[in-house]
Amino acid sequence: MAYSESTHCQLHRIGLYRKSLEHFQSSNLTRRYDFVQSLSDEFAVETLCLVLGVSRTAYYRYQRGHSYQLTPEKEDKKALVERVFGEHKRRYGSRRIVSQLQDEGHKVGRQQVRALMKAAGLQPI
Repeated sequence: MAYSESTHCQLHRIGLYRKSLEHFQSSNLTRRYDFVQSLSDEFAVETLCLVLGVSRTAYYRYQRGHSYQLTPEKEDKKALVERVFGEHKRRYGSRRIVSQLQDEGHKVGRQQVRALMKAAGLQPI
C-alpha cells in the first residue's frame, strides 16, 4: 500500500507509523516462544529465534517448562530496592540506592540494582 508523503507524516505524528519493525514484535516473550514453536516445523529454530530476537537457549528452557524465576534472595533484594526507591520519592538512582543498602548492611552491587530497577520499571525523576 503506497501512502503519500503527507500521509506518512500524519501516521508518524500520531504514532501509527514507525520506520523500525520493533512495534510488530510482541514484548511478551511467551508469545514469541509460542510463535517460534508454531513455525518450527517449517523453519529452523535458530533462524526463528534470531529473527524474533530471543535466545535459543531461553526458548528451549521455556519449552521444557523452566521459565525464568527470581530466586528468593533476588526477590528480597528487589523488594529492598523498591522500598528505598519509594522512600525517597523516585529521586534515588542506582548509585544512591546501593549506597543506602550497603549502609544498612545488605550486600548489593550497582549493576545488580540497575538490573532490578530496570526489571521493575523504576526510573528516577
